[in-house]
Parts: sequence; C-alpha cells; structure tokens
Amino acid sequence: MVTILDPLYPPLLREIYDPPSCLFIRGTLPPPEALGLAVVGTRYASQYGKKCADLFCKAFAQRGIAVYSGLAYGIDTAAHSATLQHGGQTIAVLAGGVDSAYTDPQGKLWPQIIENGALISEEWIGSELTPAKFPKRNRIISGITSGTLVIESDIKGGSLITARSALEQNREVFAVPGPIFSRGSRGTNSLIAEGAAKAVTSVEELINELGPRFTLTRPGATAETRRPAAPFSAEESALLKAMGEEPIHIDELAQKSGIDYAGLLLLLFDLEMKSAIEQQPGQFFQRTARF
Repeated sequence: MVTILDPLYPPLLREIYDPPSCLFIRGTLPPPEALGLAVVGTRYASQYGKKCADLFCKAFAQRGIAVYSGLAYGIDTAAHSATLQHGGQTIAVLAGGVDSAYTDPQGKLWPQIIENGALISEEWIGSELTPAKFPKRNRIISGITSGTLVIESDIKGGSLITARSALEQNREVFAVPGPIFSRGSRGTNSLIAEGAAKAVTSVEELINELGPRFTLTRPGATAETRRPAAPFSAEESALLKAMGEEPIHIDELAQKSGIDYAGLLLLLFDLEMKSAIEQQPGQFFQRTARF
C-alpha cells in the first residue's frame, strides 16, 4: 500500500481534485518520473480496434512509455496484451481489490502484468465490486497519466467517462476515428466532432502533440531490447500449422485439427493473446504475417 504522502505515489495522480488517499499495488509501479499514457475503449472491440491498439502500444513500448488501462474485455485487454508482447510496461487499474482480477479469472493475462508492471486499485482487498466503483476507477486511469487515447467506443461507455475525466483533470485526450457505419466508432467520432478529443491517425501525430518529453526514445526501450514473444505449446504449434496461410472458419479448423470445440476456443483465445492469430468477422481466423 502506498499513501498519498509516500514519495512513490504517482505525482500526476496527486494533482487531481479527488486523488485516492492510498493505492494498493500488486507488482511494481513505474518510477515517479516515468511517462505514462492511458489506452481505453469498447468491450466489443473489432479487428480494426485491436490492430490500432497494437500499433499504438507497440510504439509506446519502444519509447519506454507505460500503458495504463482497466483490464476490461476488448480494447483494454488488447492494449495490455500488445504492450506485453512488445516488451513494454503496463498497469491495470481495477475497480475492485487487487486480489481479484475479475475479468481474467483464469489468469491468462494478469500474472504477466504483475511481472511487467502492476495491478493497482484504491479499493481495499476483499471489497465488494459494485457499479459505482467503475467511474471512480476511470478517474484514476486518466489522472495517473499525461493523456488518454480512446480506441473505439459507442455513444455511452466507460471509456467516454475516462475521456471526460481526463478533460476535467486538464489532461490530453486523443481518439482514433472510425467508420461512420460502425457503432464502435460513434463515441470516438463524437469526441472528435465536439472538439473534446484530438483525432490521431498515426503514432507520430499523438507523440508530437504531447511535446518534447515524449518524442525521445527512452534508454533501453528500443525494439532490439524487447523480450521475445511467448513460446507456443505443442498443441498451439500444431493448431497454427493446421490453419495454413489463408483465413479459415472455426468449423473447418475443428475438423482439420481434430480438437473439440470447447478446447479449440481456449487455444484460439490463447493464440490471440500472443498475437499469433487474428479473428475476423464470421468466425474466421488467420495467422498473423510474422508467423
């Protein structure tokens, strides 16, 4: 536990009008002088949104910028996963206690976050999770960072609450524009249209907006020093081989691999977390180019 009087308490969070009096930390926070950005978005992330999360988080990792998010399904999980995949540091801000990663009960992701960052919360260990705690959590995500990037959001959602909190805290807000026919882009496009967020279509646009401190690559954070990708199990390797080069429907993949449907879904989830495959519309899956 770190209190607001502790030198290790995040300095930007101390500046907001209602900072938490203490933070519970499971893992290691970045040093007080470290740079950090929030990446948030819809729980119903499209392939477009996931690719955007990977693009931006890869660049942040290479610059030594810590990525903060809420460990929710969709864009949040994609941001944490992409940051870890590219050797960066990521922090998950929870609405409940740090003893319960409620969106990842099987431990697919949170143990890696603890190893390469932290789970943090202002809620006491063992406290009950209630709806009112999510907006409280969102103000921490925006307040602990220099800026918030919203990747896909409908008109209503937690990521828009985070964006509004960031504006109230005098933080930068960025949004990735999306297709006008997509529900997942209505919120981000609205933020841009209202002038509440700056539209960004490249990492360079975002970094340049943040100023000189963010334009320099941090020492030891280059692509050459990132950790290797997670290894594949024998089952995962066999499944990747069975997929071939072209997109394949899950039914055909089950037939080719001989794996039962439930087991196949678990393997596909694990491979997607390792950025080894991409899920496409219509329950089609494809290996990523580098595999």
